[in-house]
Amino acid sequence: MSGSMSSPFVDSPSRRTGISQEYELENAKIDTQLEISKLQFQLSSMKAEKKLWQQERDSITCKYEETIKAKNSEIKKLKLNSDFLFKENQQLESKVQNSTEISNSKVDQLGEKCRNLELKNKELESKYQNLVDKNDRLIRKHKQVSIDWNAQISLNDELSKALQTKQKTIETLQQSNQDFVDKLEQYTKFFQQDDSLNKINQSLMSQNEHLQHTNNQLQLKIDQLLQNKTSSQLLQQKNISLTNKLSEFQEMRVKCCKLEIEKAELEAKYNEHFNTLAAAIVDNDANQASTQDEDITKSIKVQKFISTFKDLQVRNSTLQEKYDSKVIEVNDLKQELEDVIVEIEKEYLPTISSLQEKLKVLSNKVVGLERARMLAGKEIENLRSSLKGMEDLYKSEEPDQGNKQMAQYVTNLENIVDEYKRKIDELESRNHSQLEPSTVATTNSNSNSNKRLHPEGHSFRKTALDLEKENFQLTSNLKKIELENKHLKELVSSKQNIDAKREQMKILELKNNLLAKDQFVKQETLDALRKENESLISEYISKKSNNELIPKALFERQEDDKSNLQRKIDELAKRLQRLREMYASKSRDILVVISKYFGYSLEFLPSTLNPNELSSRLKLVSKYMPKEKNSYLIIDIDNKSLKAYGDYEFKVLCEEAANQWVSKGQFPCLLSSLNLKLYSINTQNK
Repeated sequence: MSGSMSSPFVDSPSRRTGISQEYELENAKIDTQLEISKLQFQLSSMKAEKKLWQQERDSITCKYEETIKAKNSEIKKLKLNSDFLFKENQQLESKVQNSTEISNSKVDQLGEKCRNLELKNKELESKYQNLVDKNDRLIRKHKQVSIDWNAQISLNDELSKALQTKQKTIETLQQSNQDFVDKLEQYTKFFQQDDSLNKINQSLMSQNEHLQHTNNQLQLKIDQLLQNKTSSQLLQQKNISLTNKLSEFQEMRVKCCKLEIEKAELEAKYNEHFNTLAAAIVDNDANQASTQDEDITKSIKVQKFISTFKDLQVRNSTLQEKYDSKVIEVNDLKQELEDVIVEIEKEYLPTISSLQEKLKVLSNKVVGLERARMLAGKEIENLRSSLKGMEDLYKSEEPDQGNKQMAQYVTNLENIVDEYKRKIDELESRNHSQLEPSTVATTNSNSNSNKRLHPEGHSFRKTALDLEKENFQLTSNLKKIELENKHLKELVSSKQNIDAKREQMKILELKNNLLAKDQFVKQETLDALRKENESLISEYISKKSNNELIPKALFERQEDDKSNLQRKIDELAKRLQRLREMYASKSRDILVVISKYFGYSLEFLPSTLNPNELSSRLKLVSKYMPKEKNSYLIIDIDNKSLKAYGDYEFKVLCEEAANQWVSKGQFPCLLSSLNLKLYSINTQNK
């Protein structure tokens, strides 16, 4: 039972190991089959992917072949365009060379013309000055002639009136003479029969001769009046010619006034500089007058001014060095002077004070002595007066007695007076000897007292320096004010001159009377229109055929209109030419400014269909691109495209900049970055 019930694994372990090995083998087969199936699946998927990639490659190769064909066609077109542009460039270069040669020849011709015109201008200026002088003389003559002419006109009127009266009298006298002749013939027939009548006939014959004589005199007067009339007509013609010349002269005078006003304004603008130059430049030689007349631009004076200015700079530098050394010496001397003043104040102040006290005492003594001298003088005068009185009394009372006593008394008094005089002289001499050192002491004491008024230290030097500075500032301000005053006076005089010339120009313009001239032209056109209207009305009334000619007034009016239109066309053509020149100059200035500040020179390319017209393409050449490489950009505004022409490096730089900035829509940044890269390359190469 136990044997039948035991486990086979326990009973047979080799069997157990065989089963496990079989199981492992089966598992390994299953794993290998799974891996094979996976690999087969991957292989099939790879084949499918390979087919797809092959199809994509074929499609891409087809596309690239098509694009290559298109690019080849574009390259062929571009080669054709480049050949065309190369030929066009050669033609333009030849045109430019021809234009430069023509322009150089024109410049030479214009230079010669300019020199000839300058010579002609000088000649015309001299002629103009001569004409002005002649015109002044003619004006003076015209004034004289106008006065004589007015007097002659008045005389002519009077003579014409007298002539009319004389003609009337002559007619009456001729009529009366004819009557007398008829009567004379009758009387001759009648007088032949009588002597008394013969005498009457002779008297009548004498009267007739007298009347003939008066008639001849009147005829001579008539001839003189006719001569005066012809001379007056000649004077009228001369007056008309002179008035025409005067009107032309007034127009020239108006132009001259305008030019003088412009000249005065320009002189007022540039007077400051040129006056300083004229004041600074001094002509040493008297023989330079001819050169100054020829030197209109004052270039010789300017050269002299520059040379003198350089010499003055050299002299100024040397004088400045000397001045600095002298200033140092003066400062040292001032310092020594102040030290001496301080020493004097310290050493001599007590002596000065003691001398002042002595001076006061002496002055008091002098005052007392003066009073004593005055009293002594008064006593002497009293004694002299009493002496004279006593002498008079003794002389009157006792002339004989007491002469000896009186003489003794007088001698005693004289001795006393002499002693008084001697004492007074001694006192005056002492006073004078004491006053001399006292005056010296007073002067020193006054100076020292004035010095003691200043505080201690460098006060005197400071005040002196301050006063010197103030004086220098005041003198400089005064000079500035004088210069400003002079400049303002010159400005006022120039302004007054300009105003006077403007008033003179206004007066001359009013004298020319342009409104009257305009009215005259309008009247002429109105008369022409009236004649045309009358001719048209007469043609309409007479109903002439269409084959006949047009009226003369209509033809004249049409010719007048044609001339006016031609004049307007000429004016507009001149204006258009001026505008074109201004546009060309301004466009050149703008292109120069763009190339200077933005780094690109612009050029408008002509159209390929019509070279005379400009296309929508712009050529941009960088300022930092060397001319040898001939690399540039072309912008087509209509097609909104940008193309780079030149070497490979330039195209690579353009592509990098385009990839960076075109996607962001920043075209100015593209151009700026390209310029920066070119600038960095140029700096590295240098």
